[in-house]
Amino acid sequence: MIRTTIAVAALAGLAGCASLDVATYQAERPTLDLARYFDGTVDGWGMFQDRSGKVVKRFTVRIDARWDGDTGTLDEHFEYADGEKQNRVWKLVKKGDRYEGTAAD
Repeated sequence: MIRTTIAVAALAGLAGCASLDVATYQAERPTLDLARYFDGTVDGWGMFQDRSGKVVKRFTVRIDARWDGDTGTLDEHFEYADGEKQNRVWKLVKKGDRYEGTAAD
């Protein structure tokens, strides 16, 4: 009985972490066109929060984006409030009406 309760609680917890269905946003306008949005330099700001909502890390990011046909490169330069810096390069490939993205990490 205790194992069943633990298993049900674990499954309920995992269900709470499940990703949203992107179809929920299908009718939103304007339509997101990644190749158009990520073209040139894009600046962004963000933060990470813990489960209680407390901000645990803030950052700024500069994304240098370029496209060659259906293949895009997003070169991300992160700078965190604590001085840490990170770089990540994404390769995006348009496959029909979807994109596939990969990064080295």
